[in-house]
Order: sequence, then C-alpha cells, then structure tokens
Amino acid sequence: MTEHMDRRPLYCEASLAQYARRAACLGLAFHALSYYEEDTGRQAEVTVSVDDEKCSVVLVDYAGCDMDSVATLQRSLPKILGVKEPLVRALSCSEDAPEALRYQGLAAMLVEGFRRGVLDCLKRLSLLDREYFYVAGWNGAYALGPGSERSVTLPSVPGVVFAHTHPDLCYPSAKDLYAFADFLAGGGIAEFIVSPSCGLAIYLDEPLLEEDYWLIIDVGRCVARARDGAAYNECLSRLSRLRSAKLQLV
Repeated sequence: MTEHMDRRPLYCEASLAQYARRAACLGLAFHALSYYEEDTGRQAEVTVSVDDEKCSVVLVDYAGCDMDSVATLQRSLPKILGVKEPLVRALSCSEDAPEALRYQGLAAMLVEGFRRGVLDCLKRLSLLDREYFYVAGWNGAYALGPGSERSVTLPSVPGVVFAHTHPDLCYPSAKDLYAFADFLAGGGIAEFIVSPSCGLAIYLDEPLLEEDYWLIIDVGRCVARARDGAAYNECLSRLSRLRSAKLQLV
C-alpha cells in the first residue's frame, strides 16, 4: 500500500468512528423496539442518546411499561445481536417522551448520518485501485480495509452497517444482492455501495419480512442472468415491491 493510500483512511478516522458509535446505538434501538413489540404485542417508540461514553435507549410505551419484557431484553441483547458486548449501557422504559421514534425515523437517521459522515470518505477511497469496505459494529467500533481490485470478500461479521466501494457505478451485482439479503437477515440495518459518482443504500424501515429476504435473493438471481442493461434494470425494478426495506440513492 502506498503512503498516499495509508493517509486516506486516517483522513476520515474521526468521522468514521463517530458514525460507527451513533449507528450502533440507532441499530440497538431498532432491535430493542422490535423485540419489545413482538414480546408484548403492543406498539411502542424509542428515544436514543449517544455520546463518547455510552448509548442510552428508552422504550416508550404509552400503555404502560412491561418491565419484565425490558429486563429480558437487556439480558438477551448480546444473543439477539450475536456479540458479547453491545454498545448499549442503559436500557429503560417510559410511559411518555418527547420526540420518540419508530423504525422509519431510526433508519432515516442512520442513512442521513452515513451521507454526512462516511459517504465522502468512501467516495475518495473508490478512486483507488481496489475496493474498500467499512463495517460499523454493534460495540460502536468500526473496521475499514481493502479488498481486491473488483471485489470485497469477508466472512459473515455481525454489524449494524456494511459498506463497500465500486470503481465505476454504485449499482449492485448479483453477489451484492445476495450479500444484502444475508446481512439484513443477520441483524444488519443498512448496507451501502459507494462509487466516485454516487452512493446506493438498502436499509430496513421496519423488521425484515421473510418475503422481502426472498425477493432480494430472487432479484439477485435475475441480475445474474441479465445480459444487457435493459434486462438488468428490469430485474432491479422488482425491488420496488419491498415492504420492510427500501433502496435509494444517497
């Protein structure tokens, strides 16, 4: 790796680290809300607070907090997320709170934070002679590193956000689509592709539906068979049928 390439990740270190902590907290809130609603059968909301020391999540249940469910959730978070030490340091419940959020609000903050804090850095890296990846983990840490000239291949790693660069366009290959499905099914909230000219996000705006997992897989198979741009675009247009996830340029 050249000296110029060595400096590139360091140029973005502060913003990448800050985003990873915020992303982990937002993702934890997303899963906490999902667990609580499924366990209690009631609709709830969340508030989120994150700083250099901790991530605090408050479940908001206007019908009255189920503290047994909250306690079980606190114990179960490591297993739910597949990590030993998730970032969250405080998980509580309130019967009222200003500016509480549901899944769509959490996802919007996750995507907007990526656009402001990570996108420019990865666009710069996409100009180099290989693809790069970025992972925001559930513990609030991040990993950034190079792949090969035309691909990034990693073992399955639990995380809230995964992103990688493309040297040309930000549109997904069949392999990318399969990876999208597996990452979201494994608990991830958002995945991004970044090129010099654009960024693409696929993210959950509610807990993943099984039918959406298979739809993404099916679109991947369609893309693998596509022989021209028109066929490729026809395949990708099927993602507009997603109910629990969205695809958008960032």
